[in-house]
Amino acid sequence: MGNNFREVHKEGIKSPLVTILIPCFTFGGVQRVMIALANGLGHRGFSVRVVTLNVNGPLRNSLDEKIPIHDLAVANVRYRNSLLPLIKFFKQDDSDIFISSLFNEPAMFAHALARNKSKIIATIHGSARNEIKVEKRKLVRLIAGIFSRLLLNRADAVVAVSNGVRDEILLDRSIDPNKVHVIYNPVINEDSFAMIKEPTGHPWLGDRAYPLIMSVGRLSASKGTDVLIKAFHILKKEVNARLMIIGDGEEMINLKTLTEKLGLENYVAFPGFQKNPFAFMAKADLVALASRTEGLPTILIEAMFCGASIVSTDCPSGPREILEDGRYGGLVKVDDIQGLADAMKHALAYPMDKEMLRRRSLDFFEDAALDKYAALLKKIAE
Repeated sequence: MGNNFREVHKEGIKSPLVTILIPCFTFGGVQRVMIALANGLGHRGFSVRVVTLNVNGPLRNSLDEKIPIHDLAVANVRYRNSLLPLIKFFKQDDSDIFISSLFNEPAMFAHALARNKSKIIATIHGSARNEIKVEKRKLVRLIAGIFSRLLLNRADAVVAVSNGVRDEILLDRSIDPNKVHVIYNPVINEDSFAMIKEPTGHPWLGDRAYPLIMSVGRLSASKGTDVLIKAFHILKKEVNARLMIIGDGEEMINLKTLTEKLGLENYVAFPGFQKNPFAFMAKADLVALASRTEGLPTILIEAMFCGASIVSTDCPSGPREILEDGRYGGLVKVDDIQGLADAMKHALAYPMDKEMLRRRSLDFFEDAALDKYAALLKKIAE
């Protein structure tokens, strides 16, 4: 499998075949980042292929049509459903380098069981420590921690998306520090400049009579959108603003119920998943992130590029690093409802300089990330 995908350069040297795991093409910051990585490496002449547990989803069309996809056709994309299909894939896979994301543990376990010879890079996009804490059973937490540590040590390289994630990896796992590389996500690219100008069709974005606060991301418990709604309820008593929550996820019904319970249904909009969040954020007065845990939240980088002021929780990890200790946006404690309301009120009253924010966002231009990934791939392929 895979020989058809290797490109031969003018010098007659075969490019290593790089397979990137994108578990699914549903909404999500990690999925968008890995699609950008696949597209970027492909444009730079690498032989790239994507393997996915399920190819269906709104982000499928974001992947360059020239990049082959191997669909494992898993109906319900979950950890426990991924192992056997991944083992079957690895038994016939002849990639030179495999890059995993999100499903790092089952991918590396399947890689080992199938005795695959490819080099493997694990990309860590969030706080594993905080994800394990969510599990209430102590024994399961202990086993998960040990299992994760053992598997991560099998990787030929580990990419941490922020210095905070790297620090946690080195603190919690006995891993060679030389294996761990910090590479910021490829977030901003040439297409971004056109995307902020695209129309959205939402009536609120043409109405400047109300300050508009925006949240973008998956509607899951870890994103703390419930805290944001409660903080907005406090803010609404003093500022006649609106809140737009862009995204979809398992918490949608609960969040809508909370909005109705607080009497905010006329002031909070749920437009669902949006393929182009830039066009929305470009019209926002403030972008708020209430996450309980992150890795390198791309929403903050995209918001800066769009010139929107920012308020974020100081969760592990990423926000403090991106906002440079509060220089580029407000930071509040996790789950601090009143603190978040106060910070949003201040940010609306004293908006940050748009050009300063845009300049900071360009530190996350995709070329810098692709340079580092290209160098790492060449080093590992040697």
